[in-house]
Amino acid sequence: MNRLTQAIANVANEHLLEEKWLLAPSLRVGHQWLDAVARSGQPLVNFHVKTLVSMGVDLAAPTMATRGVTLASPRGTGLLVDRGIELNSSLSETVLQSINAVRLAGLAPEVLTSDRFEVDEKGKDFAAILAAYLDLLQSERLVDYANVLRMAATRLSDEPRALGAETLVLMPEDTELSFLEQELLESIPASHQIRLPVDTLVDTTTSGEVLTSDLQLFRWLLQPSDAPSPISDGSIAVTRSVGEVNEIRGVLRACLSGELPWDTVELLHTDTQTYVMLVYETLAAIGRSDAEVGDEPPVTFAEGIPCIYSRPGRALLEWLHWIANDFPQATLVKMIKEGLLVPPTAEGESLGFARLAELLRGVGIGFGRER
Repeated sequence: MNRLTQAIANVANEHLLEEKWLLAPSLRVGHQWLDAVARSGQPLVNFHVKTLVSMGVDLAAPTMATRGVTLASPRGTGLLVDRGIELNSSLSETVLQSINAVRLAGLAPEVLTSDRFEVDEKGKDFAAILAAYLDLLQSERLVDYANVLRMAATRLSDEPRALGAETLVLMPEDTELSFLEQELLESIPASHQIRLPVDTLVDTTTSGEVLTSDLQLFRWLLQPSDAPSPISDGSIAVTRSVGEVNEIRGVLRACLSGELPWDTVELLHTDTQTYVMLVYETLAAIGRSDAEVGDEPPVTFAEGIPCIYSRPGRALLEWLHWIANDFPQATLVKMIKEGLLVPPTAEGESLGFARLAELLRGVGIGFGRER
């Protein structure tokens, strides 16, 4: 385990029954941390993975219910900005990022005077946009993340026991916080907070560190000439491939040769647009003995995938293609073979998709709706 998961294991051992809130960048990442600890043999009791957003909502929920407001989704706040300034989507996204940054910094519209901007007109325009955004939130009975953080911090200040008498809040010490997020954490009693150490890059104080695993060599990533000699324990393997597809295939070969369960593998990449599509298509092309035609590949993506890669999305795209091209028989055959269409069958009849597609291919339809 790394320093972070070892620290979580230590807390789990020392505070076995207390309620523990583990703050993570996402629920997926937090559960991966807990999975790593559980696989090491340390029991995990009463752990709850939370993000700063979900913790804020949990704490602010009574106040939100009293005021009759709900948290606006990221898409919802984007739509409010669209309504307020009526600009194209790319510009409204940029404006929303600026609004969020200002809001999380705890700045109100009245302090954004024009003399604080390089261009006076930009300052006036932004202040007007921010004021319109806040008015829309109020009229729609919505709150944004900044509102939630303020309500959560206020509740903790007014009700010190709102968190729970024995609840512990665990957070990696390298977590980057905005002003309002820091304000919320400062509202939590120090006795209820545990900062978890993490692996960091080496500095002058750690240059003499003794390796216990080659994994620690990543701490010298930016200073390879200062790194100690590896101990060759097999915890790191560096390979290279020509082209992105071969990189993905190399990872899969390494997983198969090491008999690694898929749910213990995490693949990091540098380019969403390139790698997500290739990983999906490569894994979709791998046959499994228990798979049916049209099954999704055994992988999940933190970024999600375009809807056209889902079965409904692929079915809709092929269906529109079939109609637009005068109902070609080949497209219909393809849709059935891939399991995107399920033809009605008689009771007790169980023809596979491949067999159904083969039967349809032999019928002389060609194309045209009337045929």
